[in-house]
Amino acid sequence: MKKDEVKVYNSILKVDRDSHYDMVSYGLTLSINLDIYVGKKGDKISAGLYVPKRSHKFIDNLNNDKEVNMEYEFTSIAISVGYNWRLN
Repeated sequence: MKKDEVKVYNSILKVDRDSHYDMVSYGLTLSINLDIYVGKKGDKISAGLYVPKRSHKFIDNLNNDKEVNMEYEFTSIAISVGYNWRLN
């Protein structure tokens, strides 16, 4: 990897006891964020909604393989909520 190259991934699959199934999905994640400032110090509440765009190859490899038993589905969205304290 070059010094200025950035790798972005949005899904990781790790299969116990069978590493040839391990995969990383590099792809776009669409997001929208909202900051609500509270108080006079500049503190804020932050909320975000993230929608990963996974490749068909990533999903199809799992769905078409009879050896893989998925206990959980991949989520189609992620939500974050946080509080930021201004320190200075």
